[in-house]
Amino acid sequence: MGTWTSTLEDSLKNVLAYTTTQGASLLTLPLNAPSELNTTFSTTGADCTALFTQLSVGAVFIRLREDGTTRFWGQLTDVQVQADDGATVTATFQDVTGPLAGVQTRRPVTSGGVVRGWPFYFNTTQTNIINSLFGLRTGSISGSHHYGPVIQPVRSGTVSSTRKLTPDTATVLEVLQGISDLAYGTEWYASPSTDEDARVVIAALMGSDKTSSCVLEYGATGRGNVMSVTSQYLPPRNIVWVRDDQNKLTRVGYNEASVDAYGEYSTVVQKTERWSQTDSDVAEALLRPSWRQVLDLKLEPTTCPRPWTDFYLGDTLKIDVVRDGWSYVGQQRVNTITIDFDDQLVEQAVGTQFEVI
Repeated sequence: MGTWTSTLEDSLKNVLAYTTTQGASLLTLPLNAPSELNTTFSTTGADCTALFTQLSVGAVFIRLREDGTTRFWGQLTDVQVQADDGATVTATFQDVTGPLAGVQTRRPVTSGGVVRGWPFYFNTTQTNIINSLFGLRTGSISGSHHYGPVIQPVRSGTVSSTRKLTPDTATVLEVLQGISDLAYGTEWYASPSTDEDARVVIAALMGSDKTSSCVLEYGATGRGNVMSVTSQYLPPRNIVWVRDDQNKLTRVGYNEASVDAYGEYSTVVQKTERWSQTDSDVAEALLRPSWRQVLDLKLEPTTCPRPWTDFYLGDTLKIDVVRDGWSYVGQQRVNTITIDFDDQLVEQAVGTQFEVI
């Protein structure tokens, strides 16, 4: 378990104040969504004064370091003041993808003066797409089937497995989230890779198999690196429907054995134009023939495998849980990591939430 420090900064990364009155905090690191730090400050502190002084002239950022390494750098997106005997400021910071909710991707396609959507082309082979402070680099791709904006790889390479997404909205964040919601869509997260820039890491599938090196155990025997377990059971998905642009539904997946055993459980997905994907691919990705067990673990921070060092988003971990007559032994893929801090920025728990498949 490392030593954590934090500073308030402006957009040029100039330090405004050290967070001397920062209270209990929660850092949430999800896959395919902005990471977020929720924290509090005392109204009597110099850090609080620096926050509101900067807020009157420009954006406010916070940097969170573990043993000197930046783990989170985010912009203030919400702040509330509670004025009473124990007056506090509650603040929410989001990483560089959070403000992308207000950044337009490009002008929409119109027909007869009516907005028809924002076509967006992308490919699933790109990685390490660098974004500027609040916007992704974009470009164009031409071919026999399409012409429009794409997320371009910064490194040289060919564009392949290209598909088209036409979202109802035009912000970069919603396009990123729309891509990740597609069957076999890309996955992403924001990473403060250096003090000089931040990047959006994009891949067809994040993570790797860490089951031999990262084992989480709860119970009377074993490593005992899990403090608590919450288990959720999710019903099957044995029928898959695709909805087209005219809201017509077409059934593309059906698991007869699952329907006979459990009854009908349907799911509906939006059709996307695609040149490397078939309806059967969509069905295969989404069908779930039986009940699925998903775990939410609270890890002991002094003994558990460490986020960033030992595992991260998308990695598959081995889990061994025994509690009286109930147990779970298997493998699950990390979807969200949380870290709880006390008012001294000392870790109280590391949380891991696993992918819903």
